[in-house]
Amino acid sequence: MSVSELTVDLLFKRFSKPPSWIFPPKESPPDPHDWSERLIDEGNVSAVYASVPWRVLAVTVQPVSFVIDGPPDAPLRVMSHRWTELKAKHLQALWEASHSFPIPESLKAAVTYFAILYQGRKQRRSRLGAAWKKFLPYVLRCIEAGVCDLDIFLDPYFLHFPRREETSVWYPGLGCDTQPANLFQALREVDAAEPWRNQYRAQIQDHPGSQLPRLLGKFVPLGDL
Repeated sequence: MSVSELTVDLLFKRFSKPPSWIFPPKESPPDPHDWSERLIDEGNVSAVYASVPWRVLAVTVQPVSFVIDGPPDAPLRVMSHRWTELKAKHLQALWEASHSFPIPESLKAAVTYFAILYQGRKQRRSRLGAAWKKFLPYVLRCIEAGVCDLDIFLDPYFLHFPRREETSVWYPGLGCDTQPANLFQALREVDAAEPWRNQYRAQIQDHPGSQLPRLLGKFVPLGDL
């Protein structure tokens, strides 16, 4: 496909992330006995949310494939500015995209807190998707200007969210040798065991983009190397 054929819609639906990049393929829901559904109560969940766990995604990550410099209207600089704005505004939704535990209908009906949380998660996810689509034209302009190609989406600088066919649900306690005492412990354990859930922010060297030799300095002008 030529650059002239690329559209924002194509970027959004197909080309902004390869399949299973960051997020593993979706699997069948586990048996209820294999995870700790009891941890999903208002006390546990409200305490975790009050701790603002999505702050882990706010860590500054320098791009490996390009540099943020040049005049204010330089395509990559404009794109980076827009990305910083999007990230700051939608951190919670980005975190929830890989940490959304099941909230069954019975729980929503019984506890108002969970009905509100469930609806809030849906709205935040919808706003994130809309914001991402509004951001993509800035990436497309960079591609059209010849300063990058689709590989820029692989840079650890960016955060992504799972597609429908990828894992997004978190089952607290799943895979733990012993059942976690509370939701904080379950969260610590899953983030340590599955660093992709926080998109490798604590170990950015393990991000798949950090281990892709062709990305290093790919979009840095030769004179700046």
